[in-house]
Amino acid sequence: MQLTRPFFWLLLFALPLSAIAQAKILTLDEAVRLGVENSKQLKASIAKHQIAQSKITQYWNSAAVPNVTVNLAYTRLSDNITPFSVKFPGQTDALVLNPQILNQFANRIQAQQYVFTGFRAMNFLKSSELLEKAAGLDVDKDRIEVKNTIVSAVLNLYKLQKSAVVLVENSNVLRGRQNDIRNFVKNGTALDNDFLKSDLAITQVETMQKEVANAIELARFNLNLMLGQPTETLFELDEKSLFVEKSVGSLDAYLTAITARPDLTAANFRREATAKNVEIVKGNYYPTVSVVVGYNENRPNARVFPQEDAFKGTWDAGLQVAFNLSNLYTTKFQIQEANFTLAQVDAQRLQLSDAAKMEVAAAFYAYNTTTEKIKLAEKAIIQTTENQRVMKNRYDAQVSTVGELLDADALVLQAKINLEAAKADAEIAYYRLLKASGK
Repeated sequence: MQLTRPFFWLLLFALPLSAIAQAKILTLDEAVRLGVENSKQLKASIAKHQIAQSKITQYWNSAAVPNVTVNLAYTRLSDNITPFSVKFPGQTDALVLNPQILNQFANRIQAQQYVFTGFRAMNFLKSSELLEKAAGLDVDKDRIEVKNTIVSAVLNLYKLQKSAVVLVENSNVLRGRQNDIRNFVKNGTALDNDFLKSDLAITQVETMQKEVANAIELARFNLNLMLGQPTETLFELDEKSLFVEKSVGSLDAYLTAITARPDLTAANFRREATAKNVEIVKGNYYPTVSVVVGYNENRPNARVFPQEDAFKGTWDAGLQVAFNLSNLYTTKFQIQEANFTLAQVDAQRLQLSDAAKMEVAAAFYAYNTTTEKIKLAEKAIIQTTENQRVMKNRYDAQVSTVGELLDADALVLQAKINLEAAKADAEIAYYRLLKASGK
């Protein structure tokens, strides 16, 4: 029987057929889609981007809407002051100049709108917009990382499943060997120790099968978590979707492509935002100019003479200029600090660029290595299979030992596992190369 569904052949030993029948076919594209939709890392990155967008909206609102304040005050005065009164000729009653109004109310509403802030407001806005763009690119970067993580998890699971299939095949071969050895022992042409050696080889393969089975369960558990699915969800990998047609260009082509990597572009935006901070600090050399409009509803109102125990409304409007003279001395040190910060950001940006180039080169040569390993593994299978055939014939002719035959079987097993691992590793390396180049 041909083993076309490795994971399910393994499950046959542990799960009922009803559970297997309920499993879903999972393609690589579907796994990536689910992983991106349910990624906690990506959701956190999107939230950071939304925060950056919210800051721009807040700035526009604060810049467009005047700063409006309302002050309400009540004061109770003591009654131990004798009012001063003046009696003018021709008047029967004296005029009280400062009547005792014990209950004092001072209510003011004021609107202040800045019209010039030393170019700081403009630079604050530009800096916020640059940081918002950088945060948006962080989302793109995390999306690429999530995709690469899902692809690696799926292909590692595939590699384990293929290893499980190879182990099942090898176990069947070893059991056939054991039956032959049992017959040789009965005929007196083989020793009991030969049978024990074959039994030990089967035990070793069974141990490997249990280890791989547990590794498969763990990989499937983790993959379900990454896809946002219940951890007990069963699925069958669509193997055809795991391997894509690929055309790998030169290293220089990938190194050129990294200029569009989201993280490098985001670093450029953050560098520009840091440069804006230098301009913001330079704004301290300038005064601030604002328009102030106010309305007072006081009882008594100081502008009314003589004072009356009644609410009187008055308004005022003016132009306010503020300048901190200390800034003429302290700002130069703040500018110096801002320039040092800019130099640090520049160095970090160049360091990130170098790291990206190293990542591309490592991924490029890793892919080349895995493709060579595939060729070598295919060659090794041919060699070990022929060696296995020769050893089987030699053992049947009683000119070689059972240990040599079992060693030949182990070499075939290892060669087959190496081939499946190399195929999966080549796909993983290809996707890592795409990630390193920003795709």
